[in-house]
Amino acid sequence: MTADKLVDDAVSRICAVVSTELSAQDQARIRHIVAEMAVAMVNHTADECSDNVRRVYGPQTDIAHQIADEIKRRQVALIANLQSMR
Repeated sequence: MTADKLVDDAVSRICAVVSTELSAQDQARIRHIVAEMAVAMVNHTADECSDNVRRVYGPQTDIAHQIADEIKRRQVALIANLQSMR
């Protein structure tokens, strides 16, 4: 799924819960939706970057694996930070 589709999905979900005056529950639901979207975008971007690294550095697999591992490590840290915002 592309980043644009993820954003469109988040907007649709937000519009589905917005009322004239947002209750605390609505605000919590919106925060949850945005956090889910952010995690999905991080996962999508990390997967895309890892695929590109493997494609570019294919013959030098050791370097490709090191870069892919670093991307994954940073992805895990970012997701942990985003989940703590919930």
